[in-house]
This record gives sequence, C-alpha cells and structure tokens, in this order.
Amino acid sequence: MLSKISNLLYRFKTQFALGVLVTLVIFIAFTSVPKIDGQLTGFDLENSVYYKAGKRIGTLFNIDDFIEVKVAVNNTSTQIVFNSLSELEEELTTTFEGLRVNSLHQARRLFKNDIADSSSILNTIQKSANIPVIDKLISKDRQSFLMVILLDSTHNFNLEKFNTLLEQPKPGIKRFVSVSHFHIENEVEKTLSIDIIVLSGLILVLFTVLIFYIYKDLKALFYVLIIVVISILPAIFFITILDIPINLISALIIPVVLILSLADAIHLLTGYYQSTLTGSELKIKDIKNFWLIISFSISCFFIFTYAISPFLLQKITPKPLQKKQLINRLLIVLNRYRKPISYLLLVTALIASPLFIKLSFKTDFNAFIPKYSKTLEDRNELIKDFDSQLPLSILLEKTNKKTSNKETEKSIHYIIDELETIQSISNIKSIKDQTEFKKQFGALSHFVKFPNKNNPYRNANRSAYMIELRYKDMKRLEQSTLEIENILSLYSTDFTPTLFSKALLVNEINKNISQSLFKSLGFSFGLIFLSILVLTRNLKVTIISLFVNLVPLSFISLIFFIGNLDLDILTAITSVICFGVIVDDTIHIVYQKTVLKQNKQELGFGILSTSIVLIIGFLAFTISRFVPSQIFGMVSALIFFFTVIADLTLLPFLLDKFIGKKTND
Repeated sequence: MLSKISNLLYRFKTQFALGVLVTLVIFIAFTSVPKIDGQLTGFDLENSVYYKAGKRIGTLFNIDDFIEVKVAVNNTSTQIVFNSLSELEEELTTTFEGLRVNSLHQARRLFKNDIADSSSILNTIQKSANIPVIDKLISKDRQSFLMVILLDSTHNFNLEKFNTLLEQPKPGIKRFVSVSHFHIENEVEKTLSIDIIVLSGLILVLFTVLIFYIYKDLKALFYVLIIVVISILPAIFFITILDIPINLISALIIPVVLILSLADAIHLLTGYYQSTLTGSELKIKDIKNFWLIISFSISCFFIFTYAISPFLLQKITPKPLQKKQLINRLLIVLNRYRKPISYLLLVTALIASPLFIKLSFKTDFNAFIPKYSKTLEDRNELIKDFDSQLPLSILLEKTNKKTSNKETEKSIHYIIDELETIQSISNIKSIKDQTEFKKQFGALSHFVKFPNKNNPYRNANRSAYMIELRYKDMKRLEQSTLEIENILSLYSTDFTPTLFSKALLVNEINKNISQSLFKSLGFSFGLIFLSILVLTRNLKVTIISLFVNLVPLSFISLIFFIGNLDLDILTAITSVICFGVIVDDTIHIVYQKTVLKQNKQELGFGILSTSIVLIIGFLAFTISRFVPSQIFGMVSALIFFFTVIADLTLLPFLLDKFIGKKTND
C-alpha cells in the first residue's frame, strides 16, 4: 500500500502540484492577519478552584480587579500633594464608572496640623508609617506611598486613558508608577508582534546563509523559499479559521513551522542532489522514499511540501553538491568514534533519568513579562518598595450565623496573630488594622470612615471577611500555603476558608496543562511505536529506535537540574515538539538500514544538515524578550544537538549489535 501511495505521488506530480497551488490560493483568500492577545486565554479557567475562589471574592466584596500606583513625591508641602491626588481621584472616578481610590490623601483630616503649617510631605509619610491601616500604604524607604485603584468591573477599562491621566503633570508629584495585569497584557501584546517578525526574519536570514553555504546554488535557495511559503500559509490559515489568538504559546507556531519546513526541505534537496550522481532517471524517483518516510512523522502542514516537491525539483534542477564539505568531515569523525560516544550517551542518560522526579512545577510570574520592558522595571520597583504584587487573599465565610460580630472578629484577630509567625509573609491587611486604628485614635478615628458597603476586608452583612497577605519572596508561596491551611483548620468550626492568588491560579494552570501535555507525549510515543513497527515489521528494531530517542529527551531533566529551572507549560511543549521532530531522523536511518538494507552517505549528510538547521533555528529563540521562549529555544537546540549525535552513533551501534550488520558502513 505504501509503495502504491509513493508511485501515485510520483506519477501524478504535476496534478499534485496544481492541487497544492489551488489549495494555497483558497487559503490565502480566507486568511487574515492574526490578532495579538496578551491575555491568559485558551485555558480551562472556569473549572479551576482558584478561579472560582477569585470570582467568589469579587462577588462578596464588589472588587473585580485592582491597580497599584506608586506615588513618588517631591520634597514639597503635604497640602500641595494631597490637592493633586484629590484632583486625580476626581478625574479617575469621573472617567471610569465603578472605580474607587484608596490612598494617603483620604486621611487628610488626621494630618490637619501638618497641612496647616505647610509641613513636608516626607514628614507626613514618616508619621503615616506608624498609623494602622495607613502604614500598609507606605514604602520601605519612607519616600513614597501607594494609591490603590479598585475596579468593580474590568469590561470597559481603557488602559490608554488611565495612563494618560497619570502622565499629566501634577504639582508636588514627581511621577506615578503603575502596575496591573492590564499593563502586563499590553506589554505582552506589543512584544509578541515584534518577536514574531524579528525571530522569523532572523531565522530566514540565518538559513539563507547556511543553505547557500551548503549547496552554493540560488536554485536551491529558491526551492527552499517556496517550501517555506507553502508551509507557513496553512499555519496562518488554520489560526484564522479557528480564531486562535497569538499569545505566549501560539506565538511559537509560525517560527517552529518555519524551522521544521526548512529542515524537511533540506532532506528533500539532499535526496535530490545525491540521486543526480547515479543517473537522471533516478532524480525524482528517489524522492518518493523521502516523502514516504517523513510522512510517518510530520503533521498535515508538511504534506504540501512533499506533494509539490517532485514537480518543483524537476523544473528547478539545482546544481550537484560539492563533495568536500565540513559536514562530511564531521560524519567521518562521528563514525570513527561511534562506540565510545554511544557509551558516553548511555551513561549520561542513566545519570539524567532519576533527576526528573526532583523537578517541580512552578511558575515565575515575572518570566512572562518581556525582559527590558518598562512594565517589568515598574513591577520590580513596586516589589522592592512594597513587596510582592501578587497578594494571597484568604476568604473567611462564617459557618454559624448566630455568632456575634464581636466574637467573629476576635477569632480573626487570633488567626492573624498566628499568620504573623510565618516568616515568608511580610505584610498582612485585614479588619484587625481598622480595629487597631480606632483604638489608637479614639475620637479622632471618626475623621477616617471605613466603609460598610465597599469595605475591602468585610462584606456589608459581615458574613464574610478577607485577609490579604504579601510576601517577601513569592517562591515561598506554595510552602506557606500549607502552613496557612494548617492554621485555618483550627478554626474550621467558625469559618469556611478559601484561598486565592493569581500566582496560585497560574501555577495550577501551568501544572494541569503540563501534565496533560506529558500524557499526550505518552500517547504520541505509542502511535510512533506502532508506526515504526508497521514500517519495519521488527519489534526489536522498533524498541531500539524509540530507546535511542528517549536518551536525548532524558537530558532535559539534566539541563533543568543544572540550570535550576522548573517544569512549566513550555517545558512540556519542548518535550512534545522535540520528540515529534527527533523521531523523524530515526525513521530515516531505520528505514535505510533495515528495510532498504543500505547505508547511504547522503542520509547522514541530510540528517546532520537538517540538525544544524534545527539547532540554529531554535537558538534564534534566545533573542526573544520572553524568558520561557528563551528557555524553550535553548533546551530544544541542546536536545537536537544530542539527538543528531545519538542518531549517527548510538542508533547504528545498537542496530549493528542487536540486529547484525547487513551492509558495510
């Protein structure tokens, strides 16, 4: 059946080429520029425990989201600064419906004397650091303070308008530094579009130089560029039809498809070039095997490549290859030291495999903010001055409605006292602060009114309370969560506790999707096992083939252990992509050695050439401004490096050892 498919492709090469061209025209007609989306979309958020917790808190306390704004002041009078903030508050509440502001200027009555005698705002900030509730707004260096913007709804929020209001000069205000998920998403969107263009452009330039160096033929370069176009168009078409936004994950599609299409084009070129050495009648016929073999291990995006290539190569007819190549010298070295290299790979894999269980699923939220961006600088500045910008919220809902408010709040005070013993927590905001404020100021406390309806730490009917925790280091979040749960379990008869943090939400999504991808890797493993078994009809060869592919994959754990990296979504994607790509070359070698009973030199040349393409292509990701993309590119490049060594040394070594030499090398 496989031979019939190959013969059919060869016999009707012109018709297949026309079919591809017609299909591409249809794709172009229905393709549009993909939209860039910086949001965390495409994930099953609704079923997340933390997502539900966040929605529950938002409903009870009428808070959909918040924005923290650092207010850096000049050394001027308190009155000037407070007047500017009051003016800004009015502008914000007028522009955005349902917006509320919490800041130092709202307690101006407490500083009546300071305002009257034109006291410095820096002195006022120093005094505020000793006042409950207000002290949580003061920076560590006592040179600035926070203005917290609370949003009832985020649907109609316009970041551009918000930034415009903050950028307007205000008397006494040096500058505003604002950070929120709106700022992060906006920065991600801008950087993604730049990344895609720059990465794709760089990959094309590098490969143009590499291909011209290897083949020294403009016709070969022309053929490769055609293959690139017919591979990229289906990707953009399906992104458009399925309405998939370009986000941090889907942004990898175009560069990855570009790299893989270039690698497959080199396979076909190598097969064509070498076939010219044995006579003109074999020029196109030999390419059938390349289409047949690679079709086992590539997605439908590349079917066009192998359908149109027989026609293109016959029409373009590139020049023959130069025999003296650096690549051929490398092949000789690998063949000469095949045995020691094979043993070294096996020992390294043996060391690396147990390290996988020591890796953990963690998410560094800062890693998803573009490097060198103003948003990242602003976020780090706020973390430095006010600790983590991803607070952990504890929702406490009363289980016994008959319990008095006084007794309820007394229990909350006890909980907070115990939470303060957790070393990783640097800041706690709760109803306790408001109680201590009233105790400290007595009658004067009436000058500052704590709202009943929109109180951020107690709902209107006092059936639910909220405690907000800030961390010195967010890496301790998961560990401290266990300590918090142990404390809350002591009060299970009084409250039903719920924890929420965007960091916990992202961690949960990260872990669930990563585990799902690793499961799909296992499923892919099974399908490829069956494919190779059908192709070779030899169980021993199939086991050896897949074992050789697992050796370089096991190096991922070693790379992550040495680099102190954590497992995340892109790590899982790296494993899946690498496994799907590296098995391609394995099938080439197994097919030639065990089915065709040949050890062709051009096969090694093609494999080494495509591996260089893959390594260079994925290394291009290291110029991305997203840390996960950089890690993805670096790890993938390393895996492809180890894979080509394993395919050209370990695979033939094991096949010869356990299957026996069928031909001379």
